[in-house]
Amino acid sequence: MNSPVIKVKRQYTDGISGKVLHGKEPFIESLTHDSYVIVIPELSSNKQNELEQMLGVFDQNFIVSDEHILLINESDYPEKFKPIIRRLHMASANHEIKQRMEAEDEIIEELQSLERVIEEKNEALAENKKILAEKDNALAEKDNALAEQKKIIEKLMQQLKH
Repeated sequence: MNSPVIKVKRQYTDGISGKVLHGKEPFIESLTHDSYVIVIPELSSNKQNELEQMLGVFDQNFIVSDEHILLINESDYPEKFKPIIRRLHMASANHEIKQRMEAEDEIIEELQSLERVIEEKNEALAENKKILAEKDNALAEKDNALAEQKKIIEKLMQQLKH
């Protein structure tokens, strides 16, 4: 699905063109209510309607050195969007909000690090299970070979007795 705005109303609809979208997305399917899903990376520079113009405020191409700040020029947007842009500018200037964002980044980074460690351990565990299974198979083959040798020896012993 390559649509920037997806309207979920028990069917997927392109929020820009109104076209019904086919296919399913696991994230969207996990939602239990009608909703709009905004896929920011799918927003194009060619804004087709007012909704895309407003969502353009969140275009990640405007990121500056601080990843939490977008460089937005109010004059690029219609007058009715300026209160939204001003509100976002005020939030970005608020020291407490910046501290929260930095704390969230640290938590996310730590969680991602833990996920990597867990994934590495799971991979090592899977590899160890594979090695153990191969060793079990080798032991089973040796047991079978020994059983065959035992049968041959028993037959030879019986032949020697007769």
